[in-house]
Amino acid sequence: MQWYIFYLGEISQKNKEQSLMKGFNIPKITNEINKDFVQDSNGERIKLTDLLPQHHSPVWGLAPGDSNTPLWKEIKKGYKILFYSHPKYEFVGTVLATIESSKSAEIIWGDKKYSLLIFLEHVEELNIDGEGLNGALGYEGTSFKSIKIKEDKIKRIEESYSSFEALLELLSQKVLDVGVKARARVENEIRDLYNYVGKIDVGNIDYSLALFSDPDNAQDKIVKNKKAQGMKQEAEKLEMPQRIMLGLTGERIINELIKKEDFQNKLDFQLNETIENIEWFNDNNIFKNPQDFKDKSVGHGCDIIVTTNIRKIYVEVKSSLNKVNYYTLTGNEFRKMYKKSDDKYIIVKVNNLKRVLYGEKIEIKVDCNPKENLMQNINRIKELQLYI
Repeated sequence: MQWYIFYLGEISQKNKEQSLMKGFNIPKITNEINKDFVQDSNGERIKLTDLLPQHHSPVWGLAPGDSNTPLWKEIKKGYKILFYSHPKYEFVGTVLATIESSKSAEIIWGDKKYSLLIFLEHVEELNIDGEGLNGALGYEGTSFKSIKIKEDKIKRIEESYSSFEALLELLSQKVLDVGVKARARVENEIRDLYNYVGKIDVGNIDYSLALFSDPDNAQDKIVKNKKAQGMKQEAEKLEMPQRIMLGLTGERIINELIKKEDFQNKLDFQLNETIENIEWFNDNNIFKNPQDFKDKSVGHGCDIIVTTNIRKIYVEVKSSLNKVNYYTLTGNEFRKMYKKSDDKYIIVKVNNLKRVLYGEKIEIKVDCNPKENLMQNINRIKELQLYI
């Protein structure tokens, strides 16, 4: 299914009621179009007058030009058009037929300039906030021209919402409050981030590296930052496909950065301790669709195992698109952390991953003693969920 966005300019606003809401009285232009043939849904030629309703039909027109003409020529029966007037989307309709007729345009609008006609059916009024839909599509700012929505953007929407129509319905129901609109933008950023990090040398990513801050003040920090972080944290209550891509992105970055000397220093490497092997369980774990992803780290209690000439270091990576000052441990991770051995268990928290898209510095914090820190500093615990 192909989708297009048409911008309703000042002149278009004046014509939208007659053109889209009421429709134009087709018999008034019958003499102009009775010799025109178009293709029906089966690809067969049919007279336009036999295809159009015998009374009123929604119709839109574009002025020929370098951008409009190629766009209009590729529009086919069954394609969908969204009509946008800043700051919202006002209509959606299905293409019935297209013809070029300056005489018909003059009869309809009193201006033969808009001769690239598009007859529509099933036109519905919308009241969709432009920021929400544009964010989900990955469009910045406001567009003042008619465009075709690229197929990869439609595919991304379908992966997250089952269909493009499902997203429109969700937006139309007014359930996209501030948090959910932010989430739509976040989901798009995560897809771009995942694809981008898969193509670059992540060893060159700019980052700051530090140990976890003094946990004695953790509860105070949570209280002070709760309101400011509310929208960001709400946006990161993600569906599984986005959680998978975000998690893998953080793991990929840490899998490379852990080879660097400054990173190893934060891991409390001993004198003359050297890395012999790094095993990232999800390395080369390729999937076409996130729903088909099988997490190879399940059951291991960590994401990466670093084997040195002295011991094993188990690395659990927690990733956030923005700055989120907490993380969640699964039962397997908790048990692995508490297992008695000479090996080491560390937690790496990666914040502000979205900055990678803009060449900015991400924030990485390392907890080399999570077991000791957890029990000695109870304020670090945000919430516990236990089976009984």
